[in-house]
Amino acid sequence: MLAPTIGTISEITEFLNTFFKLYPTASEKERTYYTISPDLQQIGIDYVSMELLTPVYTKSDNGNTHINESVKHLDQLTKAAQLSQFDLTLTKDTNWKIIQKKLGDRPYMDSSFFFCITGFH
Repeated sequence: MLAPTIGTISEITEFLNTFFKLYPTASEKERTYYTISPDLQQIGIDYVSMELLTPVYTKSDNGNTHINESVKHLDQLTKAAQLSQFDLTLTKDTNWKIIQKKLGDRPYMDSSFFFCITGFH
């Protein structure tokens, strides 16, 4: 594994910030702009992306970039902060795309993976 350049990390961070703002309620058509992976299904919950936490970036020999990170969202209904762990593989053709996602032993994300990290606000 190699370390990605600072420019690559900056591009990926911008891509992920945009993706996670749209992801909770994104339609299938919207998700296809950001991902090749069928594993990222719509959550269907009104979450607002707050921040990416502790991302770790590594670049593989085949040129793909692997990111392990947590994402903090605000649940608009309960006003509770939600934390989700993501293990993503990205590739870049003309744009960055998520090509694989893993979370524990489960192949896809659903709202059961979110847990409360703070109380109600």
